[in-house]
Amino acid sequence: MNDVFRHLYIHIPYCRQKCPYCAFVSFPLDKFPPSSYLKLLKAEVKKRKPLFKKKGPETIYIGGGTPLYPDTVFLKDFLSFVKDSFVSDGLEEFSIESIPAAITPEKASILADAGINRVTIGVQSLNQDVLHWTGRKDTIEDIKNTVVYLRDAGINNIGVDVIVGLPGEGGKSFSAGIDSLLELGIQHFSAYMLKVEKETKLANLLSQKKLILADDIRFRRMFQHLSVTLKIAGYRQYEVSNFALPGFHSRHNTAIWDYQTYAGFGVAAVSFDHETRMVNPINFEDYRNYIESGELKNVKSEVIGHIQRINEKIMLGLRTITGLKCQELKIDEGFDIQVSKQKEIQEFIQKKWLIMEKGFIRTTVLGRFWLDSILVALFC
Repeated sequence: MNDVFRHLYIHIPYCRQKCPYCAFVSFPLDKFPPSSYLKLLKAEVKKRKPLFKKKGPETIYIGGGTPLYPDTVFLKDFLSFVKDSFVSDGLEEFSIESIPAAITPEKASILADAGINRVTIGVQSLNQDVLHWTGRKDTIEDIKNTVVYLRDAGINNIGVDVIVGLPGEGGKSFSAGIDSLLELGIQHFSAYMLKVEKETKLANLLSQKKLILADDIRFRRMFQHLSVTLKIAGYRQYEVSNFALPGFHSRHNTAIWDYQTYAGFGVAAVSFDHETRMVNPINFEDYRNYIESGELKNVKSEVIGHIQRINEKIMLGLRTITGLKCQELKIDEGFDIQVSKQKEIQEFIQKKWLIMEKGFIRTTVLGRFWLDSILVALFC
């Protein structure tokens, strides 16, 4: 792979339980001891750290799983190692994600001491019946306490994840939940439309007809209400699923959407250098063999072809509110989308799905609901 990465992702794959809709790689604590996993992570960093430029990564994102689920001994050791290995004056953002129940006053202090300045809380819903279905028990009071713990520790850049369209979630309860979160002064919202992933409990329930989801119209109404509510409250929708108060956008995720390079460490972590996308082994034993042998066995490596790179840039550009930079795509990839896809673009403009302005193609509020159809038409 290339010799320069700009951003870093580290995967901590431990969870208390698997949520019914979740397809991320995660395991219970007894699957593989966290202390043993940390040794492998340290070994991987030792081998691959030279791939970063000397000043280190510009952003660090620690995801999972639930990175704060292991005990404080693991957390202190892990974050101390990450801080010593990667934190420098050039680091713009140091993020971690968690569920509310995993954040305690002690762990919040550990995060702050390590230099973490941004935390995303996986709320998903504040409807207790819906949370019961997912296996969660968090209440608005739990969320409030979590926010207090983080702010008392000095962490003031706090975001929440919510899911639109969870089974049993009605429009009124969803709106009430958003209003409750707004009262907490949360700086960032990520709102994801429920997606049915293969080999999840949700997919199995649907295939057995034991569960019925709301239709697309209801999904869109809930999401549209969310968008309007957040806009009135001063949030800017800077990506299809992400809203932030001024100055609080995710710098790490924005870099990924801008097609910048990143390295991923840990089980199932992904690395990208513009030319190749590499995925680490998705189970502990294969990951250990990969680290201990030094061979790329069970590591998936995909060379990004020219057409695929063009399509990925179109997709990522149209997901952002800034939009697709047509001239940049033409210069970098030799693809003039304004000429090659003129007919399709004009049709979408007439439908009020797209707008073209100052060399950018952007989706409208309506167009964001039809993004998949737009992409199919504009891809090479």
